[in-house]
Amino acid sequence: MITTADFATWRDLFRLGIQFAKYVRGDGGSRPQPAALVSTKHVLDALGVRVSPESVASDAGREQIRAQIHDAIARTHERGAAPLFSLGWCAAEVRVWADAYDPNQPFSLAPPDENVVRSARRFLDEVEVIRLPARIELAEIEGWCQAVAAGRVHSLVTLDFGAYVDDAFLDGTPRAPPKSAIDEPSTFQTATPAHIVEMVALHHIVCSIAGMRMSSTSLFYGDLGEGMYAYDDEQESHFVMGWNEHGVVGFAFHKYAAGEESDVPEDERNPMRHVPGLPRELADLARELSNQERRWFTSGFYLTQSARWIEPDHEYDGSEHFHVFAGTPRDALFGKGDWAQNRSIRPDQAELARKLAKRAMRGGGDVTDEELDLLLEPSSEIEGHPLSTLTLEGIERTMNEFAKLGLRLNVPTDLDT
Repeated sequence: MITTADFATWRDLFRLGIQFAKYVRGDGGSRPQPAALVSTKHVLDALGVRVSPESVASDAGREQIRAQIHDAIARTHERGAAPLFSLGWCAAEVRVWADAYDPNQPFSLAPPDENVVRSARRFLDEVEVIRLPARIELAEIEGWCQAVAAGRVHSLVTLDFGAYVDDAFLDGTPRAPPKSAIDEPSTFQTATPAHIVEMVALHHIVCSIAGMRMSSTSLFYGDLGEGMYAYDDEQESHFVMGWNEHGVVGFAFHKYAAGEESDVPEDERNPMRHVPGLPRELADLARELSNQERRWFTSGFYLTQSARWIEPDHEYDGSEHFHVFAGTPRDALFGKGDWAQNRSIRPDQAELARKLAKRAMRGGGDVTDEELDLLLEPSSEIEGHPLSTLTLEGIERTMNEFAKLGLRLNVPTDLDT
């Protein structure tokens, strides 16, 4: 387990990387910005490295200073700490790239420029020396850097590297999310279509993890650019959702509101009345969704760049599902949505699901061996006994569902279930 002292040191080195990149870039990339290093001067002093504007005036000079800092970190702390400086540098380059990103157009992200790609590759060249368990927790960033270096980045929802690093030193034991780990506020009035799609990915990953040991309750069609999603809680409600380049639309059912059309023949039911003012671009998708589940729905919603609608907040009409999807990931997992408990997965598995959803939105990637080990651990238990049994069929089903999100899950053929 990483100690508190290690954590503080690694965080300082990460921030040094951010500030050093800002120093080198300056206000326009031509002149260094001395003020950028003020907050981390004590870190540089402890490393015995002196930086001047003249020393970073050329590409060769910048690389020489970077190498000096890298070597000084390895001498002063340990080899496994040095990549945190490179990671900070990468985060700073990413931020410049992300500033030009429009969250209302999640699938039109410009390719990363040379500086972003170079900084990502630099971190990848060094990451092997990071020791466990930090290596596991930084796998999210490592996977993202692999996507950048390979040019596979298609969308971007958030690039808060600082939050990832602040969460980086868990010891692997189940626990509730730390109070300091706060998601960006989100409600139906502020959510973007991209946010809803990411929450769909998160919900499907949670259901797929649970599906290793129990029946599947969700269906995912298409991909994160254009697709449909359906879920049935097998008790009292179900919903269907769909999305395309224009936005998101969905319908939900709750049995306590079902009386309003219970005596209406299926072919005469009118789910489209739940989405008044629906933009024309979503009409075909909505009609296709409305023909599911015997056309029996009690609420609806839609969300585009310029229009949004959700059923007035009637209790037990199914619309609460959509409010949860428009909220924050942790509130969905542990709060109002309670997805983790409802699907009987542990808090640390739910936190991993959150990271995997973000990875999927950035183009996908491999699920690491360490992450797979966590997924295969027993979920909720009673007196030390798993509530359900891991099955090879369930694992293969989860592997197939992950693949729909661009997540590669490599399961050993000799796995003992």
